Amino acid sequence: MTKELHRKKRLLFVVGVVCLILLGAFLTVMQTELSINSQYENTRENILQIEPLVEGAYATAEQNRVSYDEVYQSKAETIAYMAQNDSRFSETTHYLKDLAGRLNVAGIALLDREGNLVAGSGGNFPDFTRTRYNQLRTVFETGEPSEAFNVDRNGVTRRYYGAKINGSLEAVIEQDPEELSQIQSSINSWESMLGNVKVGLNGYTFAVSSQDYTVLYHPDPLMVGQDSINAGLEVENLEDGFYGWMNLNGQRMYCGVKNVDAHNAYVICAVPESELVASRNITVGIVLFIFFVVITIVITYALLVLQEQGKAEEEEEKHTVFGSFVYNRALGRKIATLSVVGLLFVLIVSFYMQTLFSLSMRSISNNRQVEDVQATFERNEEDVELLTAQYNRRYLNKCQIASYILSGNPQLCTRQKLAELSQVLDVEFIMLFDSEGSEIVSDSSYVNFQLSSNPEDQSYEFRKLLQGVESVIQEPMPDELSGKYHQYIGALMYDSKGEADGFVQISLYPQKLEEALAATTLSSVLDSVKASAGGFAFAVDKETKNFSWYPQERMIGKNALTYGMKENQFRDEYC
Repeated sequence: MTKELHRKKRLLFVVGVVCLILLGAFLTVMQTELSINSQYENTRENILQIEPLVEGAYATAEQNRVSYDEVYQSKAETIAYMAQNDSRFSETTHYLKDLAGRLNVAGIALLDREGNLVAGSGGNFPDFTRTRYNQLRTVFETGEPSEAFNVDRNGVTRRYYGAKINGSLEAVIEQDPEELSQIQSSINSWESMLGNVKVGLNGYTFAVSSQDYTVLYHPDPLMVGQDSINAGLEVENLEDGFYGWMNLNGQRMYCGVKNVDAHNAYVICAVPESELVASRNITVGIVLFIFFVVITIVITYALLVLQEQGKAEEEEEKHTVFGSFVYNRALGRKIATLSVVGLLFVLIVSFYMQTLFSLSMRSISNNRQVEDVQATFERNEEDVELLTAQYNRRYLNKCQIASYILSGNPQLCTRQKLAELSQVLDVEFIMLFDSEGSEIVSDSSYVNFQLSSNPEDQSYEFRKLLQGVESVIQEPMPDELSGKYHQYIGALMYDSKGEADGFVQISLYPQKLEEALAATTLSSVLDSVKASAGGFAFAVDKETKNFSWYPQERMIGKNALTYGMKENQFRDEYC
């Protein structure tokens, strides 16, 4: 009977090991499939936002380019206006060089209809008679400024703008487009567009050219410019809508592919296999440990019962066949009951672990997105300062040019001529003030306007100009008379002796600045956030607890506490 008992013990041990192995294999396959499915959803969510993200960035960049070019087209028109109206205008190198400095441009050239250089501010201009520069000659037919274009010579890039002076002469501006390139690179470079698109916990997004398969962007700068096919990607996998495994530089990754055809690129969201394996192993390991504990308890209990059976069989009443059968049957029921309870416990723990792990993954993913949003706002603050400073500098220069033109040409200080100059400078209107702060003339609807003596009033700030301050740039605000949103900029005027003599003020709608800053606003940033599992981002004011932004516009301005949020949830790093 001792041999039989040992045989049963060995059998129980073997059954326990086999069950552990089988469960381990089953859990590994199941958890791998669950991890891949979960990652597929996460990757798909990121893929869906790629094209709108790229198109939005390019649209913003194009809008900025148009605004930038309009400024310099206006400057070309200003030169044409001065050639027609300014008595001091001269076709000499000295004068044009001085004028280029006043306009903050690299150079000025005067060309005839064939593109021959009539006069210039100095420097080495291209041969504009060549047919490749015919774009400049359109001004003689259309009367409108030419479209801007770049010329690269000896590694130096310059951008050119032309405007018609008369039937045989045009003004051409030469400008270094570095400022434009700087703005554009912060908006529509692959790094700026994809750098914050995170996938999973440690995944990333990169771009490959659909023309020659070179890497356009990768978080590792050393990868940029490399041949992605030589690095391990397979051409057949580079197609729109592909989801599956790829290899890059020896690293196996689960990827999703989006073909951004308009920009000749494949954008790939990738998660390293190691991340999926790690997430799978944690869950499998914990569940197997729980199962091991349960099966150990079951086997230990069975061994104790078998031990008791062995002792009982030594007694007389357990020697009968019927008694042994009843005892074994009772033993089987006890073990089966304990096994079922243990299995249910394992299933409950497995479900709990799967849910907990899923929540943990979502939590970490959301925290990363919140950090990315915060980083975006910090970068946006810098962009806002840069764009606002550039905008103010450009329009201050317009005001200074108006001052220069009007100071030297009193005959232009009429309502009609100011209206012409406003159109050339691309501003709403121009006002001239004397040294007492009284309006002399303007092309606006205001009549006999006087600067206020009340520090609370909008116009009071321009009294600084009466004290000798060179210029004043006022922040955009509602006009104190009309209530419309305006921005005013003022610059001193000078008499023939060079003495300050009143000032010129220009008015403009801040629409172009608002357009330039549109991508940096709270609504724009949060609207672009695609949270996991179809979620979304919203903002709540710290003081009032009102929704500052919400995907449903009707919710904006309403109190978040009345819609289910709790006071203790309004704290940093709440999860």
